Amino acid sequence: MKNLLKAAKILSYLSHPLFTSLFLIISFSLTRYSTRQAMIIMAILIFGVVLPMNVVTYLGLRKGRFTDFDVSSRSQRSPLYIMVIITMLIASGAIYLLGLDRVLFSNCLITSLLLLTVYLINYRLKVSLHVSLNIFFCFILYQIHPYSAIAFALVLPLVAFSRLLLKRHTLAEVAAGVAVGLVFGGLLLMI
Repeated sequence: MKNLLKAAKILSYLSHPLFTSLFLIISFSLTRYSTRQAMIIMAILIFGVVLPMNVVTYLGLRKGRFTDFDVSSRSQRSPLYIMVIITMLIASGAIYLLGLDRVLFSNCLITSLLLLTVYLINYRLKVSLHVSLNIFFCFILYQIHPYSAIAFALVLPLVAFSRLLLKRHTLAEVAAGVAVGLVFGGLLLMI
């Protein structure tokens, strides 16, 4: 059981949305765009969204406002949701104003809507962001590397199980994460 918990912790760290979003941003940018465009896109998304979220989470953890890096307490998540929604909307606006790809703009906008939905649900249920965002990220990854997206999707049940095993979420919270990820991933495909 000890080894299983250790494996669950490792998988949970590797599938943290701040880590997987960084991987996705770099892969998506370098695959779809010229080097110059990719650097602009990565700068907007990494320095405008991912890095600030990491810094705020780290400082909150260090100052005792958050119990862990996952911000597992439902009540502690609200300010982070507001911040990530605002930063994603600003990044979406920058991408639009710079005349960058409409697909990228749509991806960012739908990500913002997903986060807003999860924020609203958070008042009743702590949706698993590990599950919802990573499922959604599979749909984005599918746009550039279909086989990689399928391989990543095959790992996601293990991610969901790790969240349950570590007692970070209940089955209902993981199921809500699956539902949100699939709904917004489907929306992404329709657009």
